[in-house]
Amino acid sequence: MSAQQSELSLLKSFLAMYDLRSALEVIGLLNGHTMYLPVIEPEYKKIPYPWNYLLKLMVARGQPSGALDLKIILATCVRYLVLYCNDQGVGRNFDRDALETTMAMVFELGGPPNENHLSPGIRTLLHITRVLPVQARLQGNPSHAIGRAARLFREIPVAINLQQKLDTELNQCIGLTTEEAMVPGIAFAITQSSKVRQWKPAGLKLDSFMTSQQITDWLNEFSITPADYRKAVNGGSKSVDEIADRYELDPLLYHPVIKLENPELYLIPSPIHLLESVTTGIFYRLSQIHTRRWQYRNEFGSKIMREYVREQLLRGSAKSQLRVFDCDKGFQLPKGQRKPDFLISNGRELLVIELKTAFFSTRLKHFVQAEEIRNYVRSKDRFRDPLRQIHSFVQAVRAGKTSLPKSLAQHKIAKIVVGYETFELINAVVLPRARRHMRKRYTRGVQFLGLSDMEMLLELLERGIDIVKVMVEKSYSPVLKSNNIQNHLNGVARAHSITPQFDFITDSKDRIMNYLMT
Repeated sequence: MSAQQSELSLLKSFLAMYDLRSALEVIGLLNGHTMYLPVIEPEYKKIPYPWNYLLKLMVARGQPSGALDLKIILATCVRYLVLYCNDQGVGRNFDRDALETTMAMVFELGGPPNENHLSPGIRTLLHITRVLPVQARLQGNPSHAIGRAARLFREIPVAINLQQKLDTELNQCIGLTTEEAMVPGIAFAITQSSKVRQWKPAGLKLDSFMTSQQITDWLNEFSITPADYRKAVNGGSKSVDEIADRYELDPLLYHPVIKLENPELYLIPSPIHLLESVTTGIFYRLSQIHTRRWQYRNEFGSKIMREYVREQLLRGSAKSQLRVFDCDKGFQLPKGQRKPDFLISNGRELLVIELKTAFFSTRLKHFVQAEEIRNYVRSKDRFRDPLRQIHSFVQAVRAGKTSLPKSLAQHKIAKIVVGYETFELINAVVLPRARRHMRKRYTRGVQFLGLSDMEMLLELLERGIDIVKVMVEKSYSPVLKSNNIQNHLNGVARAHSITPQFDFITDSKDRIMNYLMT
């Protein structure tokens, strides 16, 4: 057994000595109080000793390497607790020493031993590619998750007369409306409830929204037993699975509540996973189990998600010198030419925006391999189609066949494809390989953004930044085009001394919170 192979085996042997219930109660308590790190420090007075003292020390010392890393490590520990702790009601009580040891062992976990033959650079890239999709969720702002969901699944559907249809579809799939799916999860998460024994989180009136039976239905939908959790990760294997145990998609993203059979108890070990599941995760739920899931995704993207982006574009453009074109509003094109969703011009350059709601399989996001990407790019029309569609539109612009000013045809045109999901390394990993298997003209000047990336771009627009110039530079620069898009946009904000406020999202969050508390 190699040194690396023993790391995960040692962690399993160590955690097998401890009772799962006590471990999840501790980790749930601490995760609840670290949700808003690094922006807001935990309220230590509300945390019982010795956990308040320990957490204060961790935050003060920056363990393992900062407040954000602390939040990620604590949430990541949940995975191994559920996989390896004893769930039969026996075992040691999970104490302070056990937590510190677990965190240290999880932090030091290396890559799978069967990948030792790969170069260090490739191993590092694979590791980052596998963990980033999950870590990105843990790093997200909980307030933004609430506000985004309130806008996408409550306010916009009402405004465009889609709420009843959306509720009917979700109810047919899981027996709950969108409000019934969102409200309990938000309530339990923001009140930092690590145990679900009462239906009335402090300060929130769940009785006015749901009956006890509806809460029971909610728990049945959003909970998972430890045995089923292990089965989802590694097929229920009793031995260590070096790849799956580390990297397989976390079942908590879909079932964020752990149900213990003996005694019967529901635990919320990671409130940020809970928020993800009951907010943006509603889209994934419907798009996976809906009997017409592709039709649902297309309708959601063309109506709800499009309206979400359009409103922010109009709001931002009102405060800038940029011109925004909604291609559904009287924009002229040659007959048969497919239109993108939006265009933005600074008078010299052009930014073309195409919205899509589905791109990547779970395995592609978490087990990125050159062969998988090659096969995906070659065979999946939903990846190739938007690139070809935008290229065809750009050709029409270059030929002067659109209602755009002809002067734009002489300058650079940046093309962005915006997806609902965020895949952190798409511009660095997928696009370069796509260029090898597609004609270069289709991928020239292209960048992929997730919805959260688009929100940041629109925040810069609202703050007066020429986002057309920003994306032209990002899309065409040999140095910048493969960089992480979120890091790039954050860098632009820092260069202009901008602290993002995201008022559009915050306003929706405030409205739903007022609704919950009155």
